[in-house]
Amino acid sequence: MRMTKIIFKRRIIPMLIGMVVVVLTLFFQQSQFPFVQGLRDRMDWLAYDLRLQQTLPKQIEKHPEIVVIDVDDQSLKDEGRWPWPRAKIARLVDKLTEYGVIVTAFDIVFAEPEDNVANTLVKKITSSNEDFDGVNEDFLYNIETMALAFDGDLALSRTLADKDVVLGYAFKQGNELRTGSPGQPLKIKNPFDYSNSLLPKAVGFAGNIKMLQRKARGSGFFNAAPDADGVIRRSKLLFQLDGEIYPALALDVARKYLFTEEVELVTSEIGDSISVEHIKFTDDMLIPVNGKGEVIIPYRGGPYSFHYIPASDVLNGRTPRELLEAKVAFVGTSAIGLGDIKPTPVSIYYPGVEVHANILAGILAAGDPTRTTPAFPSEPQWADGLNVVITVVVGLTLLLVLPFSSPLISVIITLLMATGLVYGNVWAWTEQKFVLTIASPLLMIGLLASVNLAYGYLLESQGKKKLKDQFGSYVPPELVDQMMSSNEGFGFDGDKREMTVLFADIRSFTSISEKLTPTELKDMLNKFFTPMTEIIFNTQGTIDKYVGDMIMAFWGAPLQDDDHAKHAIEGALRMLEKVEEIKPKMMDEGFPEINLGVGLNTGSMNVGNMGSEFRRAYTVLGDNVNLGSRLEGLTKQYGVKLIVGETTREGQTDFLFRNLDRVRVKGKDEPVEIYEPVCRTADATDEIRAELDQYHQALEAYRSQKWDEARAIFTSLKETYGERFVYDMYLKDRMTTTNEAMLTADWDGVFTHTTK
Repeated sequence: MRMTKIIFKRRIIPMLIGMVVVVLTLFFQQSQFPFVQGLRDRMDWLAYDLRLQQTLPKQIEKHPEIVVIDVDDQSLKDEGRWPWPRAKIARLVDKLTEYGVIVTAFDIVFAEPEDNVANTLVKKITSSNEDFDGVNEDFLYNIETMALAFDGDLALSRTLADKDVVLGYAFKQGNELRTGSPGQPLKIKNPFDYSNSLLPKAVGFAGNIKMLQRKARGSGFFNAAPDADGVIRRSKLLFQLDGEIYPALALDVARKYLFTEEVELVTSEIGDSISVEHIKFTDDMLIPVNGKGEVIIPYRGGPYSFHYIPASDVLNGRTPRELLEAKVAFVGTSAIGLGDIKPTPVSIYYPGVEVHANILAGILAAGDPTRTTPAFPSEPQWADGLNVVITVVVGLTLLLVLPFSSPLISVIITLLMATGLVYGNVWAWTEQKFVLTIASPLLMIGLLASVNLAYGYLLESQGKKKLKDQFGSYVPPELVDQMMSSNEGFGFDGDKREMTVLFADIRSFTSISEKLTPTELKDMLNKFFTPMTEIIFNTQGTIDKYVGDMIMAFWGAPLQDDDHAKHAIEGALRMLEKVEEIKPKMMDEGFPEINLGVGLNTGSMNVGNMGSEFRRAYTVLGDNVNLGSRLEGLTKQYGVKLIVGETTREGQTDFLFRNLDRVRVKGKDEPVEIYEPVCRTADATDEIRAELDQYHQALEAYRSQKWDEARAIFTSLKETYGERFVYDMYLKDRMTTTNEAMLTADWDGVFTHTTK
């Protein structure tokens, strides 16, 4: 419980910061402050463009019903500079009709009458200040009569009269100037008070001259509706003017192509306003628009995703008939000098006429009953609510999970969450054509991950410094790093746990110290303790203290170690091996021979920072610690270098042990088994195993009071394997006539030691 509280306390700060990040993200998503809204829109536009570009098909088939008649650079070279005479435009319309084009749409406005050469000549003559008495009146009459033949507007109007041609024009919202005519308004099945709607209102227009517009069978505005960054992602399909609704060029072309006289506007009420949600051709053909009458342009691909046919090829009959027959033809220009190149999400150099072609393609696709996905992208009214839900769910999930995760897991979770968000967003786009925000949630994910990683790094740095300050003198740096990577809390607070303690003492240190000067003694101890400490550190041990010639260490704290007994035995064996390795070198340097006695015991111990307010130390206390010290002292009496208690021996299969005795040490009433780790199991030879088996038979005979059998086996061990202190101890000290006679009937083999 205490550990849980510590962990939660450490994580509450990043959780609170994460909550602030989530709230700020929601504010960023919903704020109407101009600066915030502008920044948000820029991010959303960038994300929209990237998503659109990455999901466009690699190979795009040309549209089967729509073509673009392109006044391109080659056409200008062939037919002369723009604008072309109206008579040539009329001939172009006639040619398209001959080719079988069903509807021709002009992304061009004929805003001014064309100059008539004959009329110009008459005006020039009659406006002269000279006397015209000498001018033949018949000559003037003939010129005026010839003007009809040179009237391009008249020729074009006659051509428009019997053909399905839709003329384009432009509305103005900030300029009341009105020129020409916008044509007929859109016929609405369900008219209502449009002034209460959110549809944009025009106050002026630049229309075609009335002679042409009266003869044309359709008209539509071609206003571009770029976002604040100048990129055209949306287009208006409806405009208000003088209480009437007027259609966009592509919308009126679709109406003519589909033989639809009137459309229905599907609306909903938002407060006191009316929002137009769909333009309805039929029950199965709905065009989604936002309240402002705008549609998200369904770009099919990059520039030239439709058949582009040079206008000069049409005029001169060089176009295959199958490219035009039964098609809708948009007449526009891709020539750079004519200024109809627009920036779009798919290209910054995009012919404006193709924007209208894409809208018409979307309208026609909306009526395709075999289509499995919507034809137009849309932002449904509930999109804002869903964006908020996504942000809250993702944000709360991360702020509750990341503070309790390691850096690696945090990175993995962050990447998975971001990937899932992108995948879901792209799925909604490709399968349902829903436009959902992604920039701000991704930014939030990045901020939450950064906050947690930064806080974790700061916490880790502070914690590591604190741990190094606390434990640097006791444990190796590697163990400090391991402690930092653990979810456990570490400190100097007292704790009780299962551990293994080690006591290592230099034999005959008093006599050794008498032979050395203080400086030599210090040098000898430094040379001796350094490799011993390194071994303890390398086996995950913790130094408790150095007391003169004695080292005290333990395993199992401050970091939990389930194999503390194994690591302690391994450490002790390495220490003894190291002593044998450095002994000759130290003797060569003039130091006396050094031997080591080591005792290990395992059991429940109290560990923590103990002492007084003036001096404290991280140490272990308890009866099991005292027993470890007693076992080290017994090494001299049993003639061995290492003794471990029975709890240390328990469950250790990586080492071979010699059961030395069953003893009752000074200060303890309960007897314990003591063992000598002979070697690692992997290093045991057959000879070692045979000797140990024979030894344990002798020990069992001794404890069963089978004195003769025990003497025989111990004697055989000496003869076969040589002298060993423990053999003589049992033969000469324990199994004597006097000792045997003094034993009680219930003797259990325990030997009581009366000294430390």
